Amino acid sequence: GIGMGRTVSSILEHMIPRKLDNITVRTLAGAYEQPGVHSNAYNIAWRLADLLDATCEQLYCPLIVPNKTTRKALLKDRTLSELLRSVCECDLALVGLGAMDSDSPLIRLGYVSPDQLAELRSKGAAGEILGRFYDFDGQALETGFDGRSLGIDLPQLCGIETVIALAHGANKVGPMLGALRSGCLDVLITDRWTAESVLVRDGLKPG
Repeated sequence: GIGMGRTVSSILEHMIPRKLDNITVRTLAGAYEQPGVHSNAYNIAWRLADLLDATCEQLYCPLIVPNKTTRKALLKDRTLSELLRSVCECDLALVGLGAMDSDSPLIRLGYVSPDQLAELRSKGAAGEILGRFYDFDGQALETGFDGRSLGIDLPQLCGIETVIALAHGANKVGPMLGALRSGCLDVLITDRWTAESVLVRDGLKPG
């Protein structure tokens, strides 16, 4: 199962092509509506499947739709509904962590307005994974975006056998801490400075 984002996309440049048997790459959620975006789930999934000579199954829908009515209408499509159910069957998930600032693709691409960002922060939002928001204690937050998002939710993601998150940088310290506290992550890939900053934020001494 594959997520989206610049960090997730960047690892593909360092992967050596190899053939693996019986591998299917699935997008865990809908994609950004701008298909040319390099960090789009569509592009990442196709590139990864090509590197592994794997089958690719895409959720051909937006990550976030305008309203609940649109989401309900899309879910009437049997193929889309079946694919959404199948993402929970993934053995491994690779995701990025979104920050609660203007650098987040949800902000930059217009899915979340500045006012909505301020409201999410007031509710204690620490970060997001695939358009699903959580607080600093790792608890999923109920937001107006839940009824408009298409893809795996946080409890479903936590049910996947191995969840790997990739993130780095000062603005990802809060999102990483919340994600780690959720108990959902099995592997976290980051740099030393960010890892030490997370420990300090959690009241621990690095080293």
